[in-house]
Amino acid sequence: MKAEDLKVLLDTLASDLDPQDKLLLANANNQAELLSFLDVMLSQDAESLLTPAQPSSSFEANSKNVMEELAELDNSQRALEKQIKDQLLKNIDLVIESNNEVNQYLDLFQQIDRSIYDMKGQREDEELKNLSNLNVEIEISSSVLNSIDDVMDILELPALTNICIKNGHYSECVDISSHLRRLCIRFPHLEVMKKVETDTQSEITIMINGLLKLLTTNLKQSNVVKIINYLRRLSITKSDSSELNGHDLKKETSVFSTDDLKTIFLHSRYNFIMEELDDLKGLKDSNLHEKYLKRCIEVIREHSFATLMSLETIFQESSVNDRQLTAMLLSSYVKAIASRLCDILKESLPKVSDPISKDSLLLQTLYCSQSLGRKGCDFTVILRKELQHNCTPPVISPEEWKRVVQKQQDLIRTVE
Repeated sequence: MKAEDLKVLLDTLASDLDPQDKLLLANANNQAELLSFLDVMLSQDAESLLTPAQPSSSFEANSKNVMEELAELDNSQRALEKQIKDQLLKNIDLVIESNNEVNQYLDLFQQIDRSIYDMKGQREDEELKNLSNLNVEIEISSSVLNSIDDVMDILELPALTNICIKNGHYSECVDISSHLRRLCIRFPHLEVMKKVETDTQSEITIMINGLLKLLTTNLKQSNVVKIINYLRRLSITKSDSSELNGHDLKKETSVFSTDDLKTIFLHSRYNFIMEELDDLKGLKDSNLHEKYLKRCIEVIREHSFATLMSLETIFQESSVNDRQLTAMLLSSYVKAIASRLCDILKESLPKVSDPISKDSLLLQTLYCSQSLGRKGCDFTVILRKELQHNCTPPVISPEEWKRVVQKQQDLIRTVE
C-alpha cells in the first residue's frame, strides 16, 4: 500500500486508542515502526489473516464461569459495603470525634498560615525599616567622610589647646575655647561635640590654674593686664531656665565675673607680697633686723602701690556699686597688708637699738603708708593702733611717734 494510505489507516485506528497510547504515536520512531508493521501485515494473503477455528463448547463453558465469577465478585462487594456500613454505624462517635479533630487541625493550620503570612509581612516591614535606617547611616557616614578634615580639626582641639598652653599661647587657647563654645551652641545634641568640649575645658582649667599661679609671681603691669584679660575673655555655656519650643536655651556666661577677678587679683598679689616677705626671713635669722625691716617696708611699698595702680588700670569703675565693692576689697587688702607689717615691726623693731635707725625705719613706714594713701589706702591709723595701743609694752611710744611725724613734716617743708 501507499504510504499515504497507511498513514490514513493509522490515524483511523489511533482515534480509538487511550490518550496515553496516543502519546506514543507522537514519537516519530514509534510511528515509523507501526507504519512498517501495517505494511507487512497488509501485504500478506487475506486467508492467512482469517482463523478457521469455530467457537467450541469450552468457550461457552468459560463464558458461564466468567458470569458466575462476576456475580460472586458483586456479592462480595455488597458484603464488604455492608460490613463497612456496619463498622461506621458501630463507631459513629469515633468518626464524628475524628472529624471534629480534623476540623480543629484544619483551623489550626489556617491560623498558622495566617500567622506565617503576618510574620512575613512584619519581617518585610522590619527589613524595609532596617534598610531605611541603613541608608540613613550610610548617608551620615558619607557626610562624615566627605568632611573628615573638618571633623579631625575639631577632634584635635583638646590636643591643640594643650600645646598652646605648654608654649604660653594663652590668647590662642581663649580663641579655641570661644570657637568650640559656638560649635556647641550650634550643635547642642552631638555627644562627640560635648566630649570635645569637656576635654578642651579640662585643658582650659589647667591654663586657668597656671594663670592664677602666675599672678602670685613678680610680674610687670603689662603682663598682669594680659592675664586678667585672658581670664575675663573665658566664658562657658549654660542652659537657661526658660524654654523655647521644648528646647533649652543656651547662653554664654563668663567663668569669672568682674567682682571675682578683682578678688582674685588682690588675693594673688597679696600672696605674692607675703612670699616676698617670707624670703627675707633669712636676714632676721642672721640678726640683721634693721636691714630686714628696711627691705620689708620697701617690698610692701613697692608691690602694694603697683597692685593699686594695676587695679585702677585694669578695672574701670562704671557705677556706684562697682566703686563701693572696690572700696570694700581694698579696705580688706590694706588691712591684711598693714596687719602683717605691724606683726613684723612688733617682732623686730624692738631689737633695733640705734634710735636714729629706729626713727629712720618708722619714717619709711610713714612714707609707705602715705604712698598708698595717694590711692585712698592710708593705713597710718592702723599703725598707731597696733604699735601703741594693742601691744604691751608699746613698740612705739607717743614721744617717738610725735618725733617721727615732726621729722616728716620738716622734710616736706624742706622739699617744698
